[in-house]
Amino acid sequence: MIKKDNSKILYRWRGLSLRRDNTTLHDNKRLNYTFIKHPGSVVIVPLLNKDTVILLEQYRRPIEKYSLEFPAGGKRKDETWLQAARRELGEETGYGANQFIQLGKFFPSNSISSEETHVFLARGLVAKNTRRFPEQIKGIKTYKMKLKETMAKVNLG
Repeated sequence: MIKKDNSKILYRWRGLSLRRDNTTLHDNKRLNYTFIKHPGSVVIVPLLNKDTVILLEQYRRPIEKYSLEFPAGGKRKDETWLQAARRELGEETGYGANQFIQLGKFFPSNSISSEETHVFLARGLVAKNTRRFPEQIKGIKTYKMKLKETMAKVNLG
């Protein structure tokens, strides 16, 4: 069994914190483990019709290139996973949805972060013109893409 002896927050920023845990391992060896404490996130698969999804392309500084991705974002403390999905879909695409189906959850980087990501399928999309801060997201391009083309792009990486 691994026992957490104590924790220290090294840095805080926008709901995230860099935390160091001092632990004792099952063989009584001590280990300092530093990771990002994360409030969680959502990913939304916006299904425009039976074979078309909405994707976003934006520059991601940590990987130093553009990324084609589904709308996604962080969960706020005061909202449910579904509320976060509704908000992120509207902010990033300008669409609302009549139906959200939770597809599952996963931990995208569990060796360095506590982030838990919930995935939703959004159906019955309705244009609401709710994109947030358009002047700050001019670099984000929105694409309507056939599922077959989307899967081909996933396979190409």
